[in-house]
Amino acid sequence: MYLRPRHRRGAYPLAQEHSLPRWLRLLLVLGALFFVSYLLWTLFLRLLGVSFSTERAGAFLAVEERGTVSISIDGKQQHAENGMMVFPGESVSTGPNAHASLQFFDGSRVRLNDGTTLAITESGRGSRSSRITLDLQQGNLWVATAGPKSYTGSVAWTVTSPTLEFSVSAGTEAELSPTSVTVFSSDSDGIGVTLSGHDPFVISEGQQWLLPANAQVNDVYAYRSPIDPLASRSAFVTDSRTLLLAARPGTSRSSASPSAGENGEILTITAPENRTTLTTPTIMVRGTVGASVTRIMVNGYPALLDTVKRTFAQEVAPPDGQVDFDITVQALDDGRIVLAEAHRTVKRAPPAPLAAPTITTPAHAGDVYRTHAEELILRGGAPAGTQGVMVNDYKLQLFEPTKGEWSYVASLRLRNMVEGSNVYDVFALDAAGKKSPAARLTIIQGGEGGDGVVSTGSSSAASTAPGTLPSNAPLLPGSLKIELPTAGTSHTETGTGFLLIGATSPQTATISVNDYTLQLYKPGKPVWNYIVDVAINNLRKGKNTYKIVARNKAGEILDTLTYTVEYQPK
Repeated sequence: MYLRPRHRRGAYPLAQEHSLPRWLRLLLVLGALFFVSYLLWTLFLRLLGVSFSTERAGAFLAVEERGTVSISIDGKQQHAENGMMVFPGESVSTGPNAHASLQFFDGSRVRLNDGTTLAITESGRGSRSSRITLDLQQGNLWVATAGPKSYTGSVAWTVTSPTLEFSVSAGTEAELSPTSVTVFSSDSDGIGVTLSGHDPFVISEGQQWLLPANAQVNDVYAYRSPIDPLASRSAFVTDSRTLLLAARPGTSRSSASPSAGENGEILTITAPENRTTLTTPTIMVRGTVGASVTRIMVNGYPALLDTVKRTFAQEVAPPDGQVDFDITVQALDDGRIVLAEAHRTVKRAPPAPLAAPTITTPAHAGDVYRTHAEELILRGGAPAGTQGVMVNDYKLQLFEPTKGEWSYVASLRLRNMVEGSNVYDVFALDAAGKKSPAARLTIIQGGEGGDGVVSTGSSSAASTAPGTLPSNAPLLPGSLKIELPTAGTSHTETGTGFLLIGATSPQTATISVNDYTLQLYKPGKPVWNYIVDVAINNLRKGKNTYKIVARNKAGEILDTLTYTVEYQPK
């Protein structure tokens, strides 16, 4: 036998001794049996139509008319033609004003913006699972992956870039770049993002994420925000949807007409009325839909759809600076085909004129101040919405609207202050350059007497125009309170300053102290604070009075409170 060792029984061998060890011969026999079994099992599966292999699949290239599109095959660039197949290891590049799109085996589509280079790293179709991996080297990409109803089987979609890696789920519409992602819609959680040195995170439907240049990232979620309305209405995204989304395989519309609602309409906007004048920061869009509608988009944002009542609602915030604002509502079916589209235009109410700035140093608006210094710095605050500040005819160059504080140097050397009387009118400028009422401070340079306020004027009368803000009786009396440094209405101070902390109603939009609007107060916040300090000239020896006013979004007075501080420095 082959496996049985032969033994000598006489002076000479009966047969030639085997040259291979017994264990090796046994291993060879087992390997042969395993190989034959594998061949028989594979043949059996093929007879049943079952296969676990992955088939290499190309993508269909569509080239649009304008610009130049090139394709790299085996490292050689050539002019791309409409209808070419692009396989793994090959890349597509678009020149200026050029666009191209790729359709993959699962029905997913991508569209390349101009100046984009995209390589197909992997495109394999298998019986159990499939993979599509793209490398976005530069530019930006619009992608619409096939939904579960459009393709049978699981497809792992990945897009890599020099900075980020994206894991794109089925049924997702998004725009990608090497440093950003915008998720317009998704049938699942959204898009998974991986940034080197950080744990993977998810950007969900209706959100965008942008990595600033040269940013030191500590918290990845600090760069996440709601979608900018302009992003969903960009020419690139709009054209991509028009050209590709409706033509995606598996999403064609049935020959039967869509089901309408009870009122016979696929889409009806019930609010707002067309040409409505907007008096609030946001507006609620509402309506009804037919039975065939499964998704509602309002200016590119997915709206909340009640599938039982067949109603939808979405709050929209018009961009600043627009007088007329267009609202576009789209009704989509399960295949994301736009079944109907409706429009509304709302008008903004004319913006209320800005209140006058405040003057805090060296005196308040309406005061007359004497100085013997040859140079003096004027300081104050600007109301919300101020884009610029003017002192007399000079526009301040260093004013920052986000800070809301201004300063101005009055100097004999600069000749913007002279010996004797000097009048300084301070104006706030809105986005259109319109001036607010003036806050006036008179400074007397020289003369008899020490430095200080010669006479005081009414700050409110000097700094605001009649009728600029309502002067109604408080709507919520008692809602404005002082908690620190001493609760109530009075306090005695011996140091150099303190932080005035108070409480207010959640309906509060602005808080002002002696006509100075607090710049860091956020509307709706129940707590506010105000710095009182000798260094900023709002705390003087003796009796100091602080009038606090809380107003709502309409500018109406919610409550007022007068707080008295007796300053007795040590």
